[in-house]
Amino acid sequence: MMSNDADLLGVSLDVSPMHLKARFRHLARIHHPDHGGDPVFFDRLRQAYERLQARIEARPCEECEGLGSVRVGRGFNQTRQVCPLCRGVKP
Repeated sequence: MMSNDADLLGVSLDVSPMHLKARFRHLARIHHPDHGGDPVFFDRLRQAYERLQARIEARPCEECEGLGSVRVGRGFNQTRQVCPLCRGVKP
């Protein structure tokens, strides 16, 4: 099901959230019913986008591997700080 969603939107399963949103917005401009698009197809696009977005939000952050913090510094000066990508929010 997920690969069908990715195929429908024309993205890979490891797409970034920003790229997914940009791709959906591009397709929405083309296929929106207010601009002459098919309402059924547009609804399929929207549902596929929402499912992929939920999947992306559920996967662990690449920077901190889902821990919510990263190590900064070296040796005795090493500390942990909030991850700059996910800002410490764990799925």
